[in-house]
Amino acid sequence: MKKILYLIFSLSVTAGVFYYLLSEVSISDVLKLISNVDRHGLLLFVTCSLAMSFFITWRYKLLISVSGFSPSPVLLFLVVLVRNLFADLLPARIGTFVYIYIVNSRLGVALSAATSSFVLATLLDILALMILLIVLVGVGFDALPPAVLLAFAVLVGGLIWIAIYNLPRLLNWLVQILPKSPTMEKLTVLFSSIEREVTASRQAG
Repeated sequence: MKKILYLIFSLSVTAGVFYYLLSEVSISDVLKLISNVDRHGLLLFVTCSLAMSFFITWRYKLLISVSGFSPSPVLLFLVVLVRNLFADLLPARIGTFVYIYIVNSRLGVALSAATSSFVLATLLDILALMILLIVLVGVGFDALPPAVLLAFAVLVGGLIWIAIYNLPRLLNWLVQILPKSPTMEKLTVLFSSIEREVTASRQAG
């Protein structure tokens, strides 16, 4: 029954995506765009996109393996492709949260491990962007005053580093302040599990 419901959900999402796209753009426009596209540019885009997805998959697998799970690299790669699709469809990249659901429900990874790998990967993404911004300032990028860009990169990068370092403490604090009631018990257990997974990931480097 679950497989049937999942298939119906998948087909509904696919139909919804194509309906939305075709309601905004006609098929003739799509065909015209495809016929006029630069094949070399398209090949470069596809290559870079697949390479990005490969490294994202590798990073997620490393983070998940710390928790004792070893999902199939091929299946995890497909999950990353779905994650990328939803990230582009929904605003503010909230579509990336679908990664947690699929990894937990389809690959059998514990919810705490899936959540901790997602949170750590997101924080590391932001930290990497700040490092890249500092590099751009160093090579002469001047869309904004270099001092402003450098200060922003250092500030945000520092905050992210502090967040990564203190994430277990923050989760433990949340566990302590949550009301001790049956309705909050599952959330408390989840936060405790995530705290252990994050700590294990930090200790593993």
